[in-house]
Amino acid sequence: MEAVVLPPSDVELNLLTEWGDPNSHARTQKAAILSVLAHAAAILTLALLPASVYQAAPRQPVPAVHHVMTPLIEPLKATWPSSRTPLRLLL
Repeated sequence: MEAVVLPPSDVELNLLTEWGDPNSHARTQKAAILSVLAHAAAILTLALLPASVYQAAPRQPVPAVHHVMTPLIEPLKATWPSSRTPLRLLL
């Protein structure tokens, strides 16, 4: 039995293909120019804004708050009958 061999083809085998896009340099250059223009426009806009934009708003006066504190102490006299109170006294 003989090995099957394909006849040589005329197409050149190109194993080192270009993975990048041929237009990538032009797109990178365009993106860099647009980025510089956008940053220049942003810096110019911030420089031309009036100074009042950068100042904090005036604070409103805070109204005085009156706190009422109730001390938590045990009452001197029991207000509820205890379990030791005879039942006939309750009736």
